[in-house]
Amino acid sequence: QEQWRAHLGEVQANLDRLLQDRAAAMLSGDEDAFLATVDADDAYLLSSERFWFERLDQYPATELTLTAQPITLFSSGDVLARVTMDYTAADQSDQLKQDQTTIDVLFTVAGDGYRWAGLASQTLAGESVTIRFPEGRQALAESLLHESEQHYASLAKTLEIQAPQPIIIELYPDR
Repeated sequence: QEQWRAHLGEVQANLDRLLQDRAAAMLSGDEDAFLATVDADDAYLLSSERFWFERLDQYPATELTLTAQPITLFSSGDVLARVTMDYTAADQSDQLKQDQTTIDVLFTVAGDGYRWAGLASQTLAGESVTIRFPEGRQALAESLLHESEQHYASLAKTLEIQAPQPIIIELYPDR
């Protein structure tokens, strides 16, 4: 039991360090430091996180705290954790607004700790479209995949795109 507690303490410490680095980068506007917290092996995730970061200046946070509670420790060393973000930001009328959001995030092992690997999701793939979706959204994902495949092929033909690149559509959990 002591060995297990020590391991869990190390996991928590590594998650805490990563999330502190991520929050500091978000508050300071340091894109390179922010992207250094992301699993660089997933080009789509990296692009998606860069896009998200670039939009932070629309409602900049004045205060931000990220915390994680491990849910699952995988034999690979990866961790699924419930991440809570507490923040204060100005809304469109410059009024400060406090909010909190919680999401389940996968963290992959990286050298000295972990990297953010995105929301915990399932995947459905067609010929040209891939749908990433949260638990409980299988029916919606299947319907969206069917519709997206049809419209994507039609759109590519209309635009005379010879070899259209596959696309990824990501569904997010309800808040």
